[in-house]
This record gives sequence, structure tokens and C-alpha cells, in this order.
Amino acid sequence: MIRYSIIYQEQSNGLEILQWIQNQIWSNGKNLCGIISAHSTDDRYSDNIYYIGGCLTVQEALSWSTQMLIWLSLPPHPEYQGEIDKY
Repeated sequence: MIRYSIIYQEQSNGLEILQWIQNQIWSNGKNLCGIISAHSTDDRYSDNIYYIGGCLTVQEALSWSTQMLIWLSLPPHPEYQGEIDKY
């Protein structure tokens, strides 16, 4: 596994998801034999979404922070709210 940036945790989470899929009743139980990456790079210095050429990309920082502000201002989904209203 790659051991830098946030990649290690993302890879660990991805591995857990693949193992979960393999154990589902709708899965044939075989390991993953192919994957299509929607967002990836082979050159983290010049083509990373966070730091293109070593500099923070303002476009990504602005769009991410705006999106998070919107998501965090929404009320919780009733299915996931749980017992919090009782306290």
C-alpha cells in the first residue's frame, strides 16, 4: 500500500468495501478482477487535484468548501438520526 497523504486510509477503506462485496449473497464470491477509475493520476506532483505543480488549487478548495457548507447545513436524514431527539 502507498503510505503518504490520505491515500493509505482510502485504500484500506476500499479493501474493506471489496471484501464486503465479495461476501454478499448477490456476489459470485470471486475477487475483483477489474476496476475503472473515474479520477486518478500517475503523477501526483503535476496532476493531483489538491496540489497541481506543488500549489494548492484554489478551484478545488473553493468548490469543496462550498459543497461541505451546503451538506453540513442540511438536517440529518431521519433514518440515520437515531435516538438523539430523546435526550
